[in-house]
Amino acid sequence: MRQLKLLLSLLLHIAATTGHAQDLSPQQASGYEQRCWSLAASFGGITQSEDRGDMLSDNQGNAFALTADYWLSRHLALTGGLYAEQLGLMTTLDADGIGPKRYWMAGLEAGAKYYPLPSKWIVQPYVGATVMTNVLNLTTQRGTKHFRSNIGTGGSATVADYEVQCPAVSLSPKVGVDLHLLRDLSLTFAADYRWGLYGKSRATARFSEGALIGQSQNMDCRIDRTVLSIGLKLDFPFNSINQSKVQNGLLDILWMWISSKK
Repeated sequence: MRQLKLLLSLLLHIAATTGHAQDLSPQQASGYEQRCWSLAASFGGITQSEDRGDMLSDNQGNAFALTADYWLSRHLALTGGLYAEQLGLMTTLDADGIGPKRYWMAGLEAGAKYYPLPSKWIVQPYVGATVMTNVLNLTTQRGTKHFRSNIGTGGSATVADYEVQCPAVSLSPKVGVDLHLLRDLSLTFAADYRWGLYGKSRATARFSEGALIGQSQNMDCRIDRTVLSIGLKLDFPFNSINQSKVQNGLLDILWMWISSKK
């Protein structure tokens, strides 16, 4: 019961703070919603589903991005920046990481995002889309990889022939949410699906010992991938209005609520 009372008290405090923001004068409200541009850094995980083959499992990877948003209006922003992806091949056979064969893609991305809610809200969902260009590993890579797979007791000696061609361009619809921790600092969450145009990855793994000796497994998939990411975003300019009059961050409200309990 005590926990429920605390939760209700916090929710009421958030509602009261939001109501206070709605009571601002037109001059204050204008300054409150003024955002010129933003900087964000994020990282996340990649899942790449197999289209055809015997493994029928997902390859894994890591994603990184440094982006900037330029606000055209209170709801619409242009976005662009740098990104990098580390992708694994034959993840299902790797006992130690994202795959015995790993490769990188990196380049520029550009697009737009639309935020439907007023900027004074703590939670800011959005939808968007980007075009991503890649400048790494554009030529076809072929080779052979020797490693120990995670199949069998103690692992199995495995030889894999692979072929990878990274896409030069990827198209990416995106959904996400920004959670204001402070007035100008947000915690960001995003999910996007990246269609890699004319990209491919293939592999054939042959087991040379253990219960599967003499057998092989094939993997064949396009370089389409799902990315879930988390990051931090900073809005500029800082402190466009008096902070004592408006609290527009989750940490601001939590601090006010804790102070009210003293």
